Amino acid sequence: MSGTEQGWATLGLGQVAGGKWARQEAASIDSLPPDVLERILELGWLPPTPLYDRGDVLRAAAALASVGNATCTDLAQRLFKELSPRLGQELPGGLTAGSPAKALKEACKAWGLPMGGSKAYLWERLLNEMQDSEVGEDGEPPRHCLVSGATREELAGWSQKRISFKRAKDTFNLWKGEIEGCNFNLDPNGPGAKPGVPVKAYLLSDVKAVARRRHGTWESIVGKKEASKQWMEYYRERARAEREKRLEELRAELRRRGRTTAQVEAVVSNSPGLSYVTWGSGEKDPVGRAVDYLERMHFCVSLPERQQVMTLRFTYSSYQPPRNLSQYKARSAGLSGTKLARENRLRLAADHALYDFASDYASLEELRGDPDIPPSLLPEMERLWQRARMPGAPAPPPLPPPALFMMFEEWDDEVYSDGD
Repeated sequence: MSGTEQGWATLGLGQVAGGKWARQEAASIDSLPPDVLERILELGWLPPTPLYDRGDVLRAAAALASVGNATCTDLAQRLFKELSPRLGQELPGGLTAGSPAKALKEACKAWGLPMGGSKAYLWERLLNEMQDSEVGEDGEPPRHCLVSGATREELAGWSQKRISFKRAKDTFNLWKGEIEGCNFNLDPNGPGAKPGVPVKAYLLSDVKAVARRRHGTWESIVGKKEASKQWMEYYRERARAEREKRLEELRAELRRRGRTTAQVEAVVSNSPGLSYVTWGSGEKDPVGRAVDYLERMHFCVSLPERQQVMTLRFTYSSYQPPRNLSQYKARSAGLSGTKLARENRLRLAADHALYDFASDYASLEELRGDPDIPPSLLPEMERLWQRARMPGAPAPPPLPPPALFMMFEEWDDEVYSDGD
């Protein structure tokens, strides 16, 4: 019989007149060859993965063992062997309960078991690897669940195990909307829980069922996570290259405006809100406008006294982001609501600080003669100086009284951090 004929015969098909194939009788699982059974195990359960873990393997093995079919029993025994590979074995070296504790510890170490505890615990730990801890009504081990006592302890309560959304996302590559229909309870001690604010703990079996429907296999999940990781690395590298290119364009514009190398680096490194013009909502602004912004912000912190005023203006800012910020403007800008709100708050703080600085000049000539004021900022400072002397003109809210001034020794790290 040829290989093709053997294959058809395995499926219960026989050749009839005319060279055609017809089903002779229904095939049974007992007719499957051993290599097909191995493949069934490999495709379905082995080796265990987070998607089909050891608890799933135990459940499948127990179900197969209860069928009574010889082939199902064989499959079940192979799964039980995977779960409890030392079940029925003898201890190495003929160890007994009377053996020295050192010898028992060496045996635990060889089997990858904990070595702590008394001699009695060491012996019990070894026995649990070799024999079942449960017996039936007749005093014999269970017939349909042939695992060691250690495996039973490991998988106790497996069907009720729960996980957080973060773990479901990290492990199974699922989003929150996909697991909202899963059984859950509120865990006040779960990861991320706050006093009085419990977190949802989802039933693991429900989460895995969702993951199987979406991804199919564990290999698919691993592949998608690896692809996502590679995409993120590519995106970060591309963003880094674009940011470096943008910084070089800003430096070139500063040099074109007559600044020395030291001054260029001071403006680029010490200007609050640098990220606004490199990867924030102003990253697409023309280079000239972006440099105007940097010079404006750098002037606000170029001296210690200016730095303190700017810090106080930012700290005590009355800016409140609109309620739809994170839902509309932030999305259109490709930023989080928090990031965009911080940019707007920093800009408002600079507006108020510049008003304070301009009003301190005794005359317009003194203001125009200050070499610290960049030409790009001079027209705005002149307007602010004139507004400060107009009766009834709107003015920023007053700064806190000196008694409430706070010392910001690390203002750049704590207040203006760009999160780059």
